Amino acid sequence: MDGKNISENEDTALQTPQRSSKYEVYLNIYDLHVANDTLYPFGLGVYHTGVEICGKEWSYGGNPEYAGTGVFHQLPRQIQDFRETIYLGTANLTQKQYTDIQLQIFNEFIANEYDMLTKNCNHFSDRFARLLLGVGIPLWCNRLAHVGKICGCCINSKLDPLGTDFEEGGYIANDEMDNETQGLLDNMENIEPDPREATLSKIENVEPDPRESSNPSLNGLDKEQLEMRLLESEKELEDSKEKLYEMEALINSMDDPIDQAQESRI
Repeated sequence: MDGKNISENEDTALQTPQRSSKYEVYLNIYDLHVANDTLYPFGLGVYHTGVEICGKEWSYGGNPEYAGTGVFHQLPRQIQDFRETIYLGTANLTQKQYTDIQLQIFNEFIANEYDMLTKNCNHFSDRFARLLLGVGIPLWCNRLAHVGKICGCCINSKLDPLGTDFEEGGYIANDEMDNETQGLLDNMENIEPDPREATLSKIENVEPDPRESSNPSLNGLDKEQLEMRLLESEKELEDSKEKLYEMEALINSMDDPIDQAQESRI
């Protein structure tokens, strides 16, 4: 009789769903250039960001010689030139859901894949926020990277502005690796492959149809939708040009006070 009750209790415990917990998510933003005070009002600037959750600030850095995860955590708001904190929202997740998101983000952001223009700390923060909340970070935090793609040939985009050093087995900045994070890193190798990946890899190896658009996000759109996208892109380009012209005019108007004084004497 007792054995039966124990068995029933175990079955009930296994069937009980995990309770969700509330995770408050913040974005911490840091200045990486003295020009940010001038660029900030125009929605531009060079920024580093980290996602703060559960008392830890998570971010991403690069090292071309390290093939492990580039994700690390530190105490919040400890980097120099801290600018501001933005509350992004509250995530309702079970412990398993939160752990799965961490494992996914660790696997997506590898240290030797860092690129200043296409895969930087702000791309990480945006992706992590979307996985946690379904919304990303403010566009202005990473707008300069999008503008920089235009002149990418002139920029060594593999350099990490923070110069993060990663060692074999993972790296946690300004803090010792805790058991929780070490466990997550260890579990990265034990993740079961998604059966869909085999199908996707086969699809990726298929020779592309030259008639298809080079931008996969445009495939399947009709003529009217493509025209709308074109108009939107042209408007964004014009807006960016306007901001650049305004900044150039502002910089040109900032004459040295000494030069002004000398001119007035003349």
